[in-house]
Amino acid sequence: MSTKKSRLLEQSEGIHFETTRVRLLRQRAETLARCREAQSRSSRPLIFALDTALKLMCIDVPREVQERLRSHPPARSAKAGKARAQQKAQTPRPANSAQQTPQAQQTPRATFAADDELVIYADSRTSRRRIQGLRCVQWCHPVETITSDGITCVAPLDTWLMLASYVDLGDLVLLGDAMMRRDADVRWHTPDDFTRAVGEFERRLDEKGLPTPRGFLNCRRTLRLMQPGTDSLPETQVRLLLEGYGLPRPVVNAEATVKDERGVMRRFFLDLAFPQWGVAVEYDGRHHEEAWESDQRRFKLLGDAQWLLVNVTWDDLRDEDRRRAVVRSVAERIARRGGTVTPLEAPMTLREMTDLRRSRSGKKAKSGRRSGTSGKKGARSGGGKAGEMTGRS
Repeated sequence: MSTKKSRLLEQSEGIHFETTRVRLLRQRAETLARCREAQSRSSRPLIFALDTALKLMCIDVPREVQERLRSHPPARSAKAGKARAQQKAQTPRPANSAQQTPQAQQTPRATFAADDELVIYADSRTSRRRIQGLRCVQWCHPVETITSDGITCVAPLDTWLMLASYVDLGDLVLLGDAMMRRDADVRWHTPDDFTRAVGEFERRLDEKGLPTPRGFLNCRRTLRLMQPGTDSLPETQVRLLLEGYGLPRPVVNAEATVKDERGVMRRFFLDLAFPQWGVAVEYDGRHHEEAWESDQRRFKLLGDAQWLLVNVTWDDLRDEDRRRAVVRSVAERIARRGGTVTPLEAPMTLREMTDLRRSRSGKKAKSGRRSGTSGKKGARSGGGKAGEMTGRS
């Protein structure tokens, strides 16, 4: 009798948690099966959108985004909302609910009440579909689509633009980072792609004289907060926490090369790092429970290489006191290395952070034009490098 193990079984031994890749593939498989069933009940091709599209494309969707989509209607532009209010005021009210106009009866309110609803896209009111178990959202702007395994969905960048009408600024940052992962297998776009998409969308609005969708201005602000090369949503959350308290932007997945006990060079990637001070911040998710011993050895080697580490868990992000304690820990370690970072008493909002980063970028550009040697001097000193990181957008 053969006792040979398959390669997949060998790889799975010792792993008792669901990795991000496995979770994304599982969600795609489940969503794909449901989309196929929905398509079989429709005589015309369906185009899936919003979080349904993201799951079909194996993009990590924050839980907060799904909750907002289920509980809030899409936001309208201020101009469109004013016109709608005027039209409503001029329209005679029916004597009772039974006398409502057919249009009022057929137009569903775009809320997301059910956890298992799929979302489809329509480009006009006349093309809206009413299919059981599906929620139809209207988007009057052209979109790019992707077809995979016979199912069509809105492409990631257009999905991100559409979601600006439903979610807040922080959610857009999380989604943007999720589309720019360090892992090439799950990376869709670069910062330039997002900048180009926002610019083209604004140009189309101007050419056609269309009102700006409410929430779209957050897309422009998000460009100053997103960071490519992350591995997970918590990495983005911790980074925004540090920046919100006034710390410079850390380097994402910074490479650290250290020697082990036998003198062999080992390469590690630090979740968030301030290389100029030798300080790193590591987020320990549930999967680290299965790799406790290897993590401890990794921390020891980094410590021997003079890295000061701050470990952050999910519990550290639950309330403001614990979040503030994380910031203090990072600031204290920076101070040990001669840094002069002073955390703010209260965190900035994301909106305030975008305004601050824009003003800092302007100051940096002006100072760079005045002195051609300031960059070289800054590269030699920790303070200069910190200023360079803070000004990056």
